[in-house]
This record gives sequence, structure tokens and C-alpha cells, in this order.
Amino acid sequence: METEKLRAESVRVQADAEAEAKKKLIEADGALQQKLEALIQVNQVWAEAYTQQRPTPDIIMGGGSEQYTGLEANAFMQMLMIKLAKDLSLDLEINQ
Repeated sequence: METEKLRAESVRVQADAEAEAKKKLIEADGALQQKLEALIQVNQVWAEAYTQQRPTPDIIMGGGSEQYTGLEANAFMQMLMIKLAKDLSLDLEINQ
């Protein structure tokens, strides 16, 4: 009976230590692993949906002339990436 109590206490202490280590790791890197996993999942869903689309556009942004360069669509994609980074609170700068 005493051995079982000691074993149970040992398991509890080990679980607490592992939980504390994970908590400190998350705090140290700003939950980077979770953010990266979320980013991967978002991009997988996006890529899957993109493959279901026709290769020709139904909507052309900024068109109307023969000199359309596609810059408007690029600007839109950049805005989406900025929004995604803000949603994830992802800081891509390297801190020294």
C-alpha cells in the first residue's frame, strides 16, 4: 500500500515537472510551436481549397485595361499575409 502511494506521488511530481517545463518553454518562445502548427494547418486548408478552384480567375482585380500587371492582386495577398501574422501575433524578427 505504501509503495503504491509513493509510486502515485512520484507520477504526480513527474507530471507536474513536465507541465511546468512545457509552460516555461511556451513562455520562452512565445508559443512559437503552437503558432507554427496553426500556420501550417491554415495553409493546408488554403492549399486544399485552392486546388478545388478553376485555374482561370472568375474575378480580375484592377483590370479594365490591357496594361494590367497584377500588382493589385499582389497587394491583396500581402495584406492577407499581414493579417495572418497579426492573427497569430507572430514576430518574425530575430532578437539578439
